[in-house]
Amino acid sequence: MATKLRILIRWGGLPRRFLSLVFRDGPAEDGTLLISLDRKPTLSLDVELGRIRPPIAPEPPLQPFKITRHATGCVRFHGFDRGAPRRIFAEPIFAISQAQPLAIVSIPHPDVLTVFDEIAGPFDAELDLSSADLGRKTFYLSLLPDSDQLPELSGTGASVRFADWFRVGILLGPPPTPPFSGLDHAVWKCIPSEGPFPAQVVDKNHSLVFVHRKLAKTQDSIFYWLPARKKYRLIFAVPMRIAPHLEIEFEDPKLKAVVTPNDTMDTRFSELTFSVSGPGGRIPNPVVIKRIMLHADL
Repeated sequence: MATKLRILIRWGGLPRRFLSLVFRDGPAEDGTLLISLDRKPTLSLDVELGRIRPPIAPEPPLQPFKITRHATGCVRFHGFDRGAPRRIFAEPIFAISQAQPLAIVSIPHPDVLTVFDEIAGPFDAELDLSSADLGRKTFYLSLLPDSDQLPELSGTGASVRFADWFRVGILLGPPPTPPFSGLDHAVWKCIPSEGPFPAQVVDKNHSLVFVHRKLAKTQDSIFYWLPARKKYRLIFAVPMRIAPHLEIEFEDPKLKAVVTPNDTMDTRFSELTFSVSGPGGRIPNPVVIKRIMLHADL
């Protein structure tokens, strides 16, 4: 389960797709935020500023431009300059305290954007440019703290709110550079060369614990039943120094827990998952558990 929102732009007489946002905030998730430019990239229309590479027909199609903001604060940019994802480091997702620039996207004309022909959700946002001309428009994308004292975006902009976590906003602004010769009809994308921090400030195990503490509003261990996976997930109250051993007592003594370590290889010091099996095989539904113990002998 994840929270999905959109930012639309009404421009050229029609509502158009602009950003698709997915926040992985469910019991099975890790707190990652995905921000995608909601259009199909074209070889002749996408150019990244800074390292201009003219389109060449034999090259593979461009990948969609996407920002993956991990809970740890590691920010990865995909579909940029046909290279490997680039990354910077910022505040962890559970502790956003200041505005963070994410990208600049400059659109040459409204027809570059896909027309939105669905029903907008109650928490989606729309930037109304109905009265604007059809020339190039440049949008500044930022991650903002979720604060009751947060002022509205100055100028022409829109934002969506992920309650108690953060907001994602866009603001209309000037192009980052003068137009390049022959690239007037291209989509320009700019990303930060560096973030607020030179390295990641929190590891995956700690970020997972802090994300689920905030989700569950507790400082204790958190226990989920994941129906889609037919497994239990246990998030520890604090990360452990070594991966612990699980001991469970079921109401039915014929049942046993089967830990699935491959699910949590990167976060084995902060969580574990297990299924339940009995004489007839795997049990697909929740069962009564009398006691759970974790042992982490050094």
